[in-house]
Amino acid sequence: MDNEKSENIEITLAHHEQQLIDLNDVITDQWKHIELLNRRLDKALGKIEDLENPDKSGSAPVDRPPHY
Repeated sequence: MDNEKSENIEITLAHHEQQLIDLNDVITDQWKHIELLNRRLDKALGKIEDLENPDKSGSAPVDRPPHY
């Protein structure tokens, strides 16, 4: 009976170890995605700031098209 109990514990432990590996993979993928989204957000916020403050960016005001 002890051998069977020990085997069941080892099987359970192996399943838990695999779950930890799988969860770590998911977290790693999510972190990469979060970093990508943060870079895109920073870029978008920079563009918005440039549009709101044309004097700082050195570009012409955006109130009217350049052909006017």
